[in-house]
Order: sequence, then C-alpha cells, then structure tokens
Amino acid sequence: MEDSISINLGANFVPEYIYKKFIQETLNLGQDSDIKIKNHNKATGSSIGFGWNLISNDYRIRQVTSTINELKIIENMMNTKNTKVVKEGKIDVEATNTCKNLEYKFKDAWEKFLNKNPELRSEIYEKYTKLYMNYKEPHYDGSILNINSQVQLRPHQQNAVLRCLMEKNTFLNHQVGAGKTMTAIATAMEGKQLGTIKGKTLIAVKPETQTAWLAEIYKTYPSAKVLSSTLIDFDQKDPSNFLRTIADFDGDIVLVTHNQFAAISIPTEAKIEILQDKIIALTDIGNFIQQTKGKKRPPKSLVALQDKYNKEIIDIMKEQLNDKTLKTKLTIDKLGVGCVVFDEF
Repeated sequence: MEDSISINLGANFVPEYIYKKFIQETLNLGQDSDIKIKNHNKATGSSIGFGWNLISNDYRIRQVTSTINELKIIENMMNTKNTKVVKEGKIDVEATNTCKNLEYKFKDAWEKFLNKNPELRSEIYEKYTKLYMNYKEPHYDGSILNINSQVQLRPHQQNAVLRCLMEKNTFLNHQVGAGKTMTAIATAMEGKQLGTIKGKTLIAVKPETQTAWLAEIYKTYPSAKVLSSTLIDFDQKDPSNFLRTIADFDGDIVLVTHNQFAAISIPTEAKIEILQDKIIALTDIGNFIQQTKGKKRPPKSLVALQDKYNKEIIDIMKEQLNDKTLKTKLTIDKLGVGCVVFDEF
C-alpha cells in the first residue's frame, strides 16, 4: 500500500526533518550543516513568502552559476518550478541545461533516498494516511424533511435542501436543468418554517432572470410572501428608500438584481475587521521573510499595502465620526435578512 503513494519532492505531508536529511546526504554536507526549511502557505494575493523556503550559509554548497547554487535548484523543484538562468536579459541555454541535468539527478536521488530508508517512507505514509485517508464524505438524506412545496422535489434536490440548511454556506454546482432554482427556493421557505433561517431570504439574480425566478417561486410555493424589486423604486446614488422597503417587508423572500444587491453595504465594524485581518496577515509574512532571509526590514511592497489598509481604516473611522446619519443607515445586518442566495455570480 505504501508503494502506491507517489511521494514527490516538495510534498507538503513530508516532515521537514526528512527533507533536511535528504539535502544533507545528497549535497554531501554532513549532519552538522545548518539548513533551515520552512513551508509557508499563507497567501495574501501575492506570491511573497509562499511555498518552500530553503536557507543555508554552508560554504560547502556548490555554486552552479554566480547566482544559483544546488540548494536553490532543490528549492525550485520542491515548489514545482524549473530553474532558468538569465544572462543579459536572455536565457543562458548552457547554464539552464546544466540546472536541468541536476534536477534529473536530484529527482533520482530522492527516490533512492526513500528506498534505502523504509522507516522514513513508513513515517511519511502514516502522516499521509492521517491527513488524507480518514475523511468520510458526509451524506445528506433529504427524505427526512417534510417539504411542503406544491411541486414534488426530486431526491437530489431534497438532499441539497438539507445540506444548505445544515451547512449554512453551500455552493450548488448542479447541471443545467437539475433544479437549482427550486432547490434554493425550497431552502428559503423550509428554512424559515423550521426556524433554521431567522428572517427573510434575500435572493440576488440577473435582471433578465428575475421574472422567471418570481414565477418559479409562486409555482413551488403559491402562498409565499415575496417582495420583488421590480415593484420598488431604486436609486443607485441613494438607495435608502429601497433598503427601507426591504427592511420593512415582513415576508419570506426578497428578490433583487445583482446591481441592487451591490448597493447594500456591510457594517462599518465588519469593514474594519476585514482590513485588520489583512494587515495581520501581511505582518506575519513580513516577519517570516525577515527571519528566513536575514532582512532587517520587511519588503517595501508589504509595508505599502499595510499603509494602504491602515489609511482605509482611518478614513472609515473619520466617516463614522463625521457622518451623523451613519448609525441610521441600513446595512445588510439591519434588513432582517437571515439567508442570502446569489444566483450565477
């Protein structure tokens, strides 16, 4: 069974000390060689600090070119990158081919290393098993629901309704014609009846499908209380009356277009929290780069992003202080919405 698992150089489930042992043996460095290995998987929309990072000042590591040594080639392999040597703006074919031959050599050395250390292969297999082979796909049996729709839902639709009600955050990737629309409608109606959805459901759709959605709602639940935005005056510059109508509506479903949905703001506190999370993530990456690269300061690009987000926070707080009507402005948390359905984003 262990032999059936392909253990590529750079696989995340391999313990770092095993990679260190392999590098020390393959590059003939000895166990005293100080090699720092880090797998940094925190992404913030940038490749900085992402993937495997190998650091060593060991003078015994052979230089392949003036800028690339054998350790760098192994690091690139672990990050599934090909090593290319550029000289004066052009690819140095001879040096690149030399690096390519070393990649073949290191790949073969990795296989031989695992074969001669069966105890390490067993340890890797055990870790792989714990990470990837102990998950059981959840099963949702929607037949337990007493769905009161006018149209009988098919078994896969019933199962999807139960999943939506249990998981709270679900993506329906069913084929065209499988009944996603009816599934979403049933989720809204049954969720409110069961009490798992507190309040009305806000459904955002394309303008050209809004009429079809409305017809499908009444076809499935003829007694449903629905507010369609086609009956509300909408002003993009000042959507306050539009939002007030939604907030005052005491029914089951509110049907709006994507453009109208975009006019609904999130609370100020949530905006600040999102920006703070981004700043913390950038700080973590900056600290990691300083520690592993021996830099005194984090990259300027990270600092610039942090400054940008901090400025946005200050601007939001100023707006909160200066805008006396901000507390009365209707954000999504004040609309009485307990569930949001977004169609074909």
